[in-house]
Amino acid sequence: MRLPTFLPALPSSESLPGASASIILLDPQTGQVLAALGDLHQGVQSATLESHSAGTIITPFIYLTGFSRGLNPASLSWDIPGTTPVAGQVYHGPVRLRTAMANDYLPPAINLLKQMGQESVQSIAAPLGCISRRLEIFAGGFQCFAAQPGGGIWHPGE
Repeated sequence: MRLPTFLPALPSSESLPGASASIILLDPQTGQVLAALGDLHQGVQSATLESHSAGTIITPFIYLTGFSRGLNPASLSWDIPGTTPVAGQVYHGPVRLRTAMANDYLPPAINLLKQMGQESVQSIAAPLGCISRRLEIFAGGFQCFAAQPGGGIWHPGE
């Protein structure tokens, strides 16, 4: 069975120096690992699945923490440069949390993380098993995302 392709492949003439990723495919009904692919280092696949900085994959848990503490999707935040502005980055000024989350604007998520505290975000996400103490997504912890297509229920593998 061939899976449909939704995104075009990166042209072979382009490269992403320093980029790395791993993937784990889970059956949302059983939690069974269907496939796992480690990082590519200089064109060679690693035999292990390494920890990665959480990056934007953690933002749903940051917003969920805010929502559980009284904020709502209509709450305002600022999409403005922080202490280390990114060259070429477009900032949008005041934005609703729903807009910031839907468009993956990082400054509002960073501000919300500072406001809520790392411990609070971890306490919301940890029961799903997906975040370490340093807010990293780790290879064995992607079961939290298996709960989404499983109707919000996590089925740990037997």
